[in-house]
Amino acid sequence: MSLNFQTNSNEGPTAITVDVIVPMHNSEHTIIPAIESVYDQINPYHTKFQLDVAICVYDDCSTDNSFQVLNEFKLRRSSQKTTRSIGIDICLLFDRNIQQSMGAGFARNRAAELREKFSKECKGKGGEYLCLLDSDDLMRPTRIAEQISCFYDMDSGNRLTTLMGCQFERIPVDSTW
Repeated sequence: MSLNFQTNSNEGPTAITVDVIVPMHNSEHTIIPAIESVYDQINPYHTKFQLDVAICVYDDCSTDNSFQVLNEFKLRRSSQKTTRSIGIDICLLFDRNIQQSMGAGFARNRAAELREKFSKECKGKGGEYLCLLDSDDLMRPTRIAEQISCFYDMDSGNRLTTLMGCQFERIPVDSTW
């Protein structure tokens, strides 16, 4: 693969912002494995590009303990000062709707607004790229880096008209929202 990044040897790798959009509804048993699969991302292309990832979770009026589970997870994560991967910075942002459930589409749209809403909690401005993840799915460990690499291997004229998908693992296997 030949990456077409504009790099300046004095400045280091290109920084790319990616917002992982996670709609959540009654996901207390699946949200942490889903979020952990983002924290477990590795960047084999770290000499070419740095990933600035915001995990943006919007709770669509869950009636279980999903939001509390996410709050507790963030508190535990904030006390850990370890970085799991070279070339990736990750922050976790979340908010919720407590009025009435509006559906997955509504929750995705609200999640996409979270980096701007909580701009002081993450480096960088809103994601240049959006990456969708349902609250009951898991990412493969190199998903984000591989998709960015593939995207930049494309002719620049095709980048604005490309929607890229991926494989995923669902937890539990037969779940759906």
